[in-house]
Amino acid sequence: MGVIVLTNTNDSNPDDIAQQLMATVGQATAKAAMAKPASVAWDSAWERFAGLYRGRFGDQQVVLLNGKLVIIMPNGPNVDDPVTLEPLGSGRFRFVAPTGGGVVGEVVRFVEENGRPMRMYIGDSWIDRVRAP
Repeated sequence: MGVIVLTNTNDSNPDDIAQQLMATVGQATAKAAMAKPASVAWDSAWERFAGLYRGRFGDQQVVLLNGKLVIIMPNGPNVDDPVTLEPLGSGRFRFVAPTGGGVVGEVVRFVEENGRPMRMYIGDSWIDRVRAP
């Protein structure tokens, strides 16, 4: 967490303002960030979500790795450090990555037809499944 203070005066002290802000909301924010929701136990049926998904921003490969679903973007920067899909239940997962990043924390949900995953929604956009593993 960080604070940036911009002022438009010569007599203010941005450093003091930043420290006051951190003292006011810093501990509460850190505590909220550390709180982890109860995790959902792994269900081997979730392996069905693995496959190649293709959207307007490129391909994303959902694979089973060490008992977890992960997303690998073949041409992306995370090939060596994939984003994990933490199960939330009901075909919903949350992006988790040890190094952070733009998608971390977003909820992913899979849409199925006749028991087959057809689409992966990330926020309000989606990508279609084009191939099973």
